[in-house]
Amino acid sequence: MRRELWLEAGLWLTILLWALNFLAVKIGVQVFPPAMFIALRFVVAGPLLLALARRSDNVRLSRRDILPLALTGIVGISIYQLMFTTAIQLTDVASAAILGTLSPVFAAIWGAMTRTDSLRPGNYLGVGLGVAGAAVVVLGASHVASATAPAPLLGDAAAVQGYR
Repeated sequence: MRRELWLEAGLWLTILLWALNFLAVKIGVQVFPPAMFIALRFVVAGPLLLALARRSDNVRLSRRDILPLALTGIVGISIYQLMFTTAIQLTDVASAAILGTLSPVFAAIWGAMTRTDSLRPGNYLGVGLGVAGAAVVVLGASHVASATAPAPLLGDAAAVQGYR
C-alpha cells in the first residue's frame, strides 16, 4: 500500500509541475528573451537530469545510441522548446495550454496518414472534437494585444506548431 501512495503522490506532483511550467515560462520570458530562457533551462536541467540518470540502474546507453540521441535532443527538443516558449511569450497561458492538448490529435492524424496506426470511427469523432475545441479556443479568445499577450494569434500558431 505504501508504494501505491508514493506512486500516486508522484503522479500528482508531475501534474502540478507540468501545470506550473506554463506559468514559469510566462514569467521567465518576461525577464529573458525566449532563446536565452531556453538556454538557461538546459544549463540547469541538463546536469540535474544526467545526475538522476546516472543514479538509476535502469538507464543504459550503448555508444552507438549516444550520437542519434544527442542529435534528436538538440534538434527536436530545441525546436519544440523555441516554439513553446515563443508561444507562451506571445499569447496567454490558457490558450497555449489548451492548444497543447492537440498533441494526441496530431499523433492520431500522423499515425493514420503514415499507416502506422489506424483510426476507428470513435477515433475520428475524438479527432474532430479536438480540432473543434482548439478552434473554439483560438477563434473565441480575445485577439487584442495586451501586455501579457502581445501577439495572440501568432502565439496560438506557434503553440500549435510547437506541439505537432
